[in-house]
Amino acid sequence: MQNQPPSSSSPREPRTVMLTLPIERPLLTYIIIAAISVVFFVQLYFYQNNPNVIDPITKWGAMNFTRILDNSEYYRLFTAMFIHLSEIHFFSNALSLYLIGRGMEAFFGRIRFGIIYFLGGLSGSLASFMFSRGSSAGASGAIFAIVGAQLVFLYQNRHILGTQGRAWLQQTIVVIGLNLFIGIAAAATPGAVAIDNWGHVGGFFAGIVLAWFIGPQYQLRQEGMTADKLRVVDASPQRMTWRVSALYLVGMVAALIYSVVNLR
Repeated sequence: MQNQPPSSSSPREPRTVMLTLPIERPLLTYIIIAAISVVFFVQLYFYQNNPNVIDPITKWGAMNFTRILDNSEYYRLFTAMFIHLSEIHFFSNALSLYLIGRGMEAFFGRIRFGIIYFLGGLSGSLASFMFSRGSSAGASGAIFAIVGAQLVFLYQNRHILGTQGRAWLQQTIVVIGLNLFIGIAAAATPGAVAIDNWGHVGGFFAGIVLAWFIGPQYQLRQEGMTADKLRVVDASPQRMTWRVSALYLVGMVAALIYSVVNLR
């Protein structure tokens, strides 16, 4: 990554130096991909051997408005993240998680990445329950949370990431806009594949809010007496991670209770 600190010999003439970012080797991303893969192929195996099963995704734990409201099956808000409707649905989400998740886990670390992914997935399921009032499944809400976190990360650290970071930020904005357009167009087109736009919005919102408070906030630290002795450190206070996450979770529980009480 690049930055342009002032030269000690010529303060008015910036020069480019290479900086190493504090990153962590991704692991949780691969574990999540493995988990959704196992669930999908087991689900596919049982479905192929029981082709007459009606609404198989509900049986496997998809988010279902009626089951949650009438039977208090709240676990579905979580299990829906591991259920997929078809081969295309599964492979597109697995590929998206592979392409986006590894980089964000490297920057955020496993703990913060996991918090954003799973709370984002829960937020997507909750938003779908509150506003769409149907059935939904898939990891896309959690993936949208990672995309939202990526947007915040690139914006907050644009001074460190330099021109590469700004280009990455622009690409992320384009991807977000394109996905929103596709979701809106699908909802307005009769017979099109149903896309859970509320689930995407809920996950995206969670990713932005959580990353804003717990995401990496890079700063330059000088070591020695020359400008060449620079290193990048993550100045985000670690104690904020658990405080913000707990507060956000309490907010989701409150929203769920409020929705259930008013909908019954």
